[in-house]
Amino acid sequence: MEIARSRRERSPLSIGIAGLDDLKGINDRHGHLEGDRCISEAARAIELSVRMTDRCFRWGGDEFVVLLPATDLVATREAAARAAVSVADRQAPDGAPMSASIGCAELRGDMTVDEVFAAADADLLAAKAARRAVSP
Repeated sequence: MEIARSRRERSPLSIGIAGLDDLKGINDRHGHLEGDRCISEAARAIELSVRMTDRCFRWGGDEFVVLLPATDLVATREAAARAAVSVADRQAPDGAPMSASIGCAELRGDMTVDEVFAAADADLLAAKAARRAVSP
């Protein structure tokens, strides 16, 4: 529906895919109940960081999707930065800030749903690689 609306109204549409960092480690060290708590906390943090008109949902495992109508890629990256800060305000079981890596993409031309998600997923993989490169 949002793609059809975006094309009909000739307005931008972007998505963000957020992945909670180190969920496997949290599950391994603190158990799945704590991992589930972290997923819930991250979801709430992301939801609170975006506009009411944006749609947020769990994509699977430790990943969430944010659908941002009437939003170009620059504004989507700004929203992703706010979401990452919001997640970092939440604590992992060991008291450290939680973190999320976020990939972004904007629907362009005649891209399909699969293509825009693939672009956001590729950006997410790059964000995770960049995070690993600077982590101790």
